[in-house]
Amino acid sequence: MKRRMSSLILTLICFFTLCSSLMAAVPRVNDLADLLSLDEIESLEKKLDILSETYQMETVIVTTNDAEGKTSRDYADDFYDTNGYGYGDNYDGALFLIDMDNRQLWISTSGLAARYLTDSRIERLNDTIAPYLTKANYYEGCNVFINGIENYFKSGIPSNSHLTFEDGKKPFTNSYGNPLTPKNYLLYAGIALLVALVMASIVRAIISYRYKHPRHTVPATLPDRLSVNYTEKHDQFISTHTTRTKIETSSSSGSGGGSSMHTSSSGRSHGGGGRGF
Repeated sequence: MKRRMSSLILTLICFFTLCSSLMAAVPRVNDLADLLSLDEIESLEKKLDILSETYQMETVIVTTNDAEGKTSRDYADDFYDTNGYGYGDNYDGALFLIDMDNRQLWISTSGLAARYLTDSRIERLNDTIAPYLTKANYYEGCNVFINGIENYFKSGIPSNSHLTFEDGKKPFTNSYGNPLTPKNYLLYAGIALLVALVMASIVRAIISYRYKHPRHTVPATLPDRLSVNYTEKHDQFISTHTTRTKIETSSSSGSGGGSSMHTSSSGRSHGGGGRGF
């Protein structure tokens, strides 16, 4: 019996170790359209590994000849989600897609990367990359992508950065529009409990203080009602004057630092942008 239990435990350990290895082995360069040489893939992999680990932002490159009937946006989002990319609870990172099926390039962002890679930054980056792809210089286009987002990561989050959700922010989601996890619920419950305990302690302290230090009314301090003289006074209404000031409002929302967010088929939120080439 003991031998069977030991064998079962060993099998489970090997299984989970194998699963972990397989998850860790997901490549950051997926050249499904066969646009890059092996040396180019290896070079890009090294750069993406350093970039991802330095900034804790999963950075991925994908090429495809078959978008499976999807738009470039949906294909990029789904590829990122289904392959387990991303750092932390919000799956921080970005994916660069060269879609030969739709003849489009697309940058998909997730989590914190959406705050760095705003709509305007992505648009400028896509405009810089597109000429390389038009000339079939795919390797250089990938290098421009890597250098571009590294510069944005170094520059930091723009001061006016904000997220705008396509269909409004859904309930039971965090600030990045991702579904709340059990850990989030436990955290919020813990905060609510802590606040309740603090408030209860304050109320108890106030009540205890009042019982220990009751207020006494001293007769000498009471006003002598008999010594109070009441006088009659009349106010006469003369006129009224109203001043009106127009408050100017701006019709521009100023989206310079904004990131437009949408929901992928997995239910997670992504930012991003693309263009044809």
